[in-house]
Amino acid sequence: MPICWSHMAIACWPAHVLFEHTPDQETDVEWLLLALAAPYMTAAPSDNDLRAAFCAGYWSQVGPVNPDAFPEQFRGQIRQTNTEVEGARSRLRAYLLPRLKYLDLDGIEAAMNAGKEFSKEVPETFKSCAPDMSSATCQRMNSKVKDCRETPFLPF
Repeated sequence: MPICWSHMAIACWPAHVLFEHTPDQETDVEWLLLALAAPYMTAAPSDNDLRAAFCAGYWSQVGPVNPDAFPEQFRGQIRQTNTEVEGARSRLRAYLLPRLKYLDLDGIEAAMNAGKEFSKEVPETFKSCAPDMSSATCQRMNSKVKDCRETPFLPF
């Protein structure tokens, strides 16, 4: 689904530009979109908008896990988690894309960047949490990842 602004001379950008790129790719188009659209944005993003942007940023850096790389007893759970993650990505897109044309994008951009940074912290934190998940740091990390996977803050 393209992102279009009828009052702008720029035609449309495919929706996948914002949400489906590998972590190694540059996000120049994303920055261009934000820069060109910013003058037309007026509403401050809500807490749900910011949480959705954070999670979109997080998932933009985290790809699906290959279940075949794990022992058989874990593959079913990995496949289920991959399905849940794809569902979360779809819900985030469905929520955010129609709203972007009405929002002040500074907060959205900051939240997406925070999500991307968070994605870099997760592997190391989970490694240190493996022996004992009861620490406050581990609980916070686990809660954020769970919220991004389950998206309970979205209205649908």
